[in-house]
Amino acid sequence: MSKEKEVKTTVVSFELTQEEDYKHKSKWYIVNAMGEVIYYHCRDRAAAQKQCDSDYGGKYKIRAASDSKSSGEISCRGFTNSKSMAGTRLVNIRNKQGRF
Repeated sequence: MSKEKEVKTTVVSFELTQEEDYKHKSKWYIVNAMGEVIYYHCRDRAAAQKQCDSDYGGKYKIRAASDSKSSGEISCRGFTNSKSMAGTRLVNIRNKQGRF
């Protein structure tokens, strides 16, 4: 028999979450219709979702909070394909021929 722990919740107003130095209180949260942020203090998402469903009747989906900063490395690259280069080729040809 596994004993289920009670999931602790914390309610934070929307105004407090907009401060510059605000840190998330827990990993799992929802934003309710009043704009309040409700944090669920537990280890796994399933337990947080179960508690949220019992509190709000399944109207909200649990979100994961992250405060991690990027490493500064390039995270995406852009490539040009033949279709996007079609216009520039025409301009280059006209410039070489002396037509502007």
